[in-house]
Amino acid sequence: MDILVGIDAGTSVIKAIAITPTGREQALATRELTTDHPRSQWAHQDMNTVWEQTAACLAELVEQLPPEATVLGVSIAGQGDGCWLIDGDGEPVRSAILWSDSRANEYVEQWRTNGTLEEIASICGSELFPGTVLPLLAWLSDERPQQLETAATLLFCKDWLTYKLTGERATDLSDGSLPLLDIHSQSYSDAVWKATGVSEHKHLRPELQTAGSVVGSITESATVETGLPAGTPVVMGLFDVAASAIGCGAVSEGDSVSSVGTSVVNQSLASTPRVDSTTIQVALWDGLYTEAIGSNVGTRSIEWVRDEIVNNCKTDYSDLEAAARSVSAGADGLVYLPYLSSTGERGPFVDPNARAQLLGLEPSHTTAHIVRAVYEGLALALRDCYEAVPNTVSQLYLTGGPTQSAFWNQLVADCMGVEIVIPDSAEPTALGAAVLAGVGAGCYSNAPAGVKQVRSNADRYHPTAARGETYDRLHEQYVGIRARMKEIWALQAETKSQITF
Repeated sequence: MDILVGIDAGTSVIKAIAITPTGREQALATRELTTDHPRSQWAHQDMNTVWEQTAACLAELVEQLPPEATVLGVSIAGQGDGCWLIDGDGEPVRSAILWSDSRANEYVEQWRTNGTLEEIASICGSELFPGTVLPLLAWLSDERPQQLETAATLLFCKDWLTYKLTGERATDLSDGSLPLLDIHSQSYSDAVWKATGVSEHKHLRPELQTAGSVVGSITESATVETGLPAGTPVVMGLFDVAASAIGCGAVSEGDSVSSVGTSVVNQSLASTPRVDSTTIQVALWDGLYTEAIGSNVGTRSIEWVRDEIVNNCKTDYSDLEAAARSVSAGADGLVYLPYLSSTGERGPFVDPNARAQLLGLEPSHTTAHIVRAVYEGLALALRDCYEAVPNTVSQLYLTGGPTQSAFWNQLVADCMGVEIVIPDSAEPTALGAAVLAGVGAGCYSNAPAGVKQVRSNADRYHPTAARGETYDRLHEQYVGIRARMKEIWALQAETKSQITF
């Protein structure tokens, strides 16, 4: 039995799956990770612990495979950004600094003021945030210079794990995109290092390889820890968000993916990159890019309406769905802006003061109207993100908890006006990595060919023309209200800061 192994090395969980080249899942293993916060705004992970948990996860996976199984290839998708440094002997220089770390915020704000951010965005296609590698290197250069003197190679999470499997030091275009690459040439840019004052450390850059290419093979020492046979090809993977697109089936221009959880990551595939301060440009392969928009709008609004409005934590989500179904589209004029995060919104606009509102309340409105408005607000916010991206969305793949609701899926189809596809894989990121393993192992000619082999039936929802016209009008209203709220949000924030609660 031929087997492909895909690993999803996330921030909180390591997942590994084993599939056949036709997509039949044979084994699954997981291990949890913890994040250390030694100081406010700091987020660390011990690099050796991340490896040990990954190795244990793989060992468990291998134990589940039948004796006749032959592992053809392994690939890893991992959490992006941050700073993972190793020395000349391949040992960690320090704990990994994660993407969620904000110690370098002052550097980013200074660069915003003096125009450096704009200069870098014109090269790499995206605006830096504190958890990206260049601001972190600037901080280390000032605060921990000895660590940079000791460092030999800069890696990202998946690259560290790939190194532990193979002894090879390399990264791919997706992790290199923000902010080390010229997004147009898909090659390293010296200018971004110069602009941020860290040119003396550009020797830390690892070799660039294309996702789906063979990096190396499992070493004897890695075999002891993981159980994977020595000599098994290890294939270059992707930044986890990009790998999840493959696992969902999005591999062509116009394909889009939204992963809906506490927050939302939206991405749209295109053949041409562009520069935008609220999106992230990620190079993939063969001239293909994904443009990602992170949004703080997510499932917490549904949880809030269940717990605080319906006021019954035992209420099943199907009860909320039934309540929403009992009200017609538009919730009888009730509008919900779903900016419930205390940090405001980050896409398709950036406003730390943004807050949630229910507008248009009348005595005739019931709990069911509020529930309907909340569901519609989330769908309209999703459309708002894609309206900010000029790429034409041909179909939208949806993942996350809300997709268990047929009502929600149809609502998004009606609101977006495109076909909604619900992937049948519970682990799209690991599956995407497994597809890349298959490309490197020669099972597939490329990722699109691999997707055709491993993807099976998926639920599809088609927009309803009549409801689509209604949501076109509602979206126009939504955007108009949202734009006018900026001054009110600022006033609310100022007033709140002056009042002692």
